[in-house]
Amino acid sequence: MHFRFVPQDEQDKEANLRDEWLKQSRAVPGTQTLHSFVPVTTCTVKAKPFSSNEYSRNENVALAAISQPCLYNYTIDGTQTVIVNQSSPVCLICSNTAFDKWFVGSLYPGIAGAPYIFYVESPVATLLSVFQVGCYSLPGQEDLISSTIGVAVPVISHIVTYVNETDHLTLVSSNVITATPSVIALSGRSWLDPKGSSIRLLASPAGIITGLVPFVNRTAAGNYTCVARLVANANGVTTVTGTTLVVVYYPPTVLSPQPTVYMVQGRTIQLNCTFDGLPAPNVIWTHPNGSVITSQSRFTIQTTSTSSSLTITSLVGGGDTGTYTCKASNFRGVSSNTVQLFVQVPPDPPSNVMVTSVGNSSLSLSWTNGFDGFSPLSNVVISYEVDRYPQEGTQAQTFPMGTSATLFGLHPYSNYTLHVSVTNAVGFISNPTNITVTTLSLRPMAPAITSVVAMNSTQVTIMWTTCIAGAPYILYVTTPTTTFASGSTVACDPSVIYYSSVQIAAPVVPPVVTYVNETDPLSLISTASLSSINRVAAGNYTCVTKLVANANGVTNVNVSTLVVVYYPPTVLSPQPTVYMVQGRTIQLNCTFDGLPAPNVIWTHPNGSVITSQSRFTTQTTSTSSSLTITSLVGGGDTGTYTCTASNLWGVSSNTVQLFVQVPPDPPSNVMVTSVGNSSLSLSWTNGFDGFSPLSNVVISYEVDRYPQEGTQAQTFPMGTSATLVGLYPYSNYTLHVSVTNAVGFISNPTNITVTTLSLRPMAPAITSVVAMNSTQVTIMWTVSI
Repeated sequence: MHFRFVPQDEQDKEANLRDEWLKQSRAVPGTQTLHSFVPVTTCTVKAKPFSSNEYSRNENVALAAISQPCLYNYTIDGTQTVIVNQSSPVCLICSNTAFDKWFVGSLYPGIAGAPYIFYVESPVATLLSVFQVGCYSLPGQEDLISSTIGVAVPVISHIVTYVNETDHLTLVSSNVITATPSVIALSGRSWLDPKGSSIRLLASPAGIITGLVPFVNRTAAGNYTCVARLVANANGVTTVTGTTLVVVYYPPTVLSPQPTVYMVQGRTIQLNCTFDGLPAPNVIWTHPNGSVITSQSRFTIQTTSTSSSLTITSLVGGGDTGTYTCKASNFRGVSSNTVQLFVQVPPDPPSNVMVTSVGNSSLSLSWTNGFDGFSPLSNVVISYEVDRYPQEGTQAQTFPMGTSATLFGLHPYSNYTLHVSVTNAVGFISNPTNITVTTLSLRPMAPAITSVVAMNSTQVTIMWTTCIAGAPYILYVTTPTTTFASGSTVACDPSVIYYSSVQIAAPVVPPVVTYVNETDPLSLISTASLSSINRVAAGNYTCVTKLVANANGVTNVNVSTLVVVYYPPTVLSPQPTVYMVQGRTIQLNCTFDGLPAPNVIWTHPNGSVITSQSRFTTQTTSTSSSLTITSLVGGGDTGTYTCTASNLWGVSSNTVQLFVQVPPDPPSNVMVTSVGNSSLSLSWTNGFDGFSPLSNVVISYEVDRYPQEGTQAQTFPMGTSATLVGLYPYSNYTLHVSVTNAVGFISNPTNITVTTLSLRPMAPAITSVVAMNSTQVTIMWTVSI
């Protein structure tokens, strides 16, 4: 059994031509009783009646009888010989119009009455070098009007001719076979290239046609046709042709569609290259360490006729980063190209961390950033513990990327252990660099007097405790009824009660503590009054009285009151916009002031007040508050979070905009913009990027005719169009178009189905030619797609 591949476009062309012929169809005499028509060849059908009558035997009816006449007509009158070119339709007309049947050799086509189409369709049928053809009316009249049909075929030395690129291509035909002695001359000869242009002819022996294409290149491949013009006795010039397929061998060329690729450690990456070359090249991938990679463990290689991919799973930062080489080779040469892979890892810890300034409630640091882990550095996280307040645990403040930062809201005269880390854009955080620093002390507060005991009319004994140990202690008189005697010496230990003798003086005494609201007037008894006061005016106000003693000259007796100014809160957001990958943890921060100490709440983007439960935790100190959210959810956690502080003097709030980074939306409006037999182009519209810039387009696909190849993929830089190459002709492809964003998420695919165009079929390969007798040969062949 032999098969012949006919592309769809040729089938459509033949159907259109048949429809055009049938527009001028007419009745065939004697066929009105024939009701069953079965195709026999491309030019005849077998006709049968439904019941027995004078046409009871089967009839072969020429299609020409019901179609448009041929362009070439030959009248059969029993005298001439007709020379027919192979594969060309020729209409034969009987000189006796009363004869209504035809025969060719031993084949009786049946009812004629109109021109009979004769085809020579080598190599799909056995060729007779000479055909006897005639027309008749009744059996026994076959020899009354008959002629000879001869087939003229130029014999090509090779069905397929192979040549190396840059070599000379020489095409040679054997002797031009003429089927009958009626061909008296060879009037013209030529070789035509695939575009139909003549190529250079070389001097050749009689009957041989030799063509030359110097320094051939790959674009010259295709079907080359040998053309011979034969002069027959009475039928003018007949042109006969023969064809050879020229295959040009050339060295491979390798391309890398995406020469630089980034991917997060632990994930999977596919590196791709495309290539050409004939014969089909052998392709290998080499590792950055120079070794040849084989499909094993974490590495998988898939190669088609025009592309190759290397898939690496569970990426390792140090081991997998580097330059991968795709190399293609055949006997004509070697070509290679590279893909640079950067595996994104946690960044290096900051170095050269130092304290640049320190106060009693703040300190400033500077540092040097190191290796970013192949992803831009995004934030600095400074966490810390304080020795005097272990119950506060570890706290943290986050800053935009830089090389310095200032921490606020610290305790005075306290030892802080600081841990400085950096994060990069894919969400990795470095190991910390640690440093210890002590904040400065405040001016010491007045001792807490525990008792005042009168010793006599001029002396009292005062007992007190102190608050801050370990720093120089300055003794102040803040109790308005006493002053210390000159020369008193006091040490400081919170666990010890101290005693001292003092002289008694009695100035006018204001309150020990005076409270006033900001912008209100301040009045102090025996001293002065202010029409308006603000928060910077808070502090100790002292009433000074000069006393004259008998022998001690002038003594100043000072009495103080502490003025406390109440004012409304102010809320600041150190980092108003924050990005974080879904599933991870984020800490949002705000700082505030205000007196009395304000109450602080956080509100969700949906307007509800957040409490510490489930995935949400709030922590508030005297000057700052943080909201920690774990296992971030894209749709539910993205939005504006509000930090609100309030006291009896007013309310203040500020916001932090949180964007939870998620997979991007699938591309929309995916359409095919062009299609060929080995490539196709797509365009699409990109959608929501998942709060991370889109980085790549991944087009994966399956082909119905080659299910064993599974799903393949090609990756392209971000855009709105791409061209897939290295596809199979006349194949149904199911395409899946996805996009990835900078944090490594990939969208769901958008699917589309498309069929590539077919190639022009190759000429069948003749396997044998057997002479049957002096006028017949049998040809056998195979076809390929």
